[in-house]
Amino acid sequence: MSETALPQSSFFVTGGTLHLDASSYVSRQADTDLLSSLLNHEYCFVLNSRQMGKSSLCVRTIHKLNQQGVTTVFLDLTKFGGSNLTPEQWYAGLLSETGRALGLRKEFLMYWKEHNDLSPLQRVFGAIQEVALPATTQPIVIFIDEIDV
Repeated sequence: MSETALPQSSFFVTGGTLHLDASSYVSRQADTDLLSSLLNHEYCFVLNSRQMGKSSLCVRTIHKLNQQGVTTVFLDLTKFGGSNLTPEQWYAGLLSETGRALGLRKEFLMYWKEHNDLSPLQRVFGAIQEVALPATTQPIVIFIDEIDV
């Protein structure tokens, strides 16, 4: 007797970020509020329990921001390593990935090396302020996901 495989449904997704075109995504007030606040140049944060749609909200918001000419960066902190890195290495990785997303990786790493008298966090913010902002006329929004790591 052979088993009949049940058809895979793209509607249901277990775990992880939903694709931009996922039909199972339920728009919430947070979608409108986040987009509106970011377009008004407000600092925003989205805090909620695990698996509640924060990353999916970011993906959809990034898409809408890009359509409106906003430059976006998405940083998933789980990809930077943890206790096996020094703070210097961790922040350098964060800066490198931010630079890559902005098309300024080489310039960001040069800034990092030239300002080694500053703390790692000061170098990250310095590169954004002194390298990224002068390089564009568009607003930049940086999303930082998985902050619990």
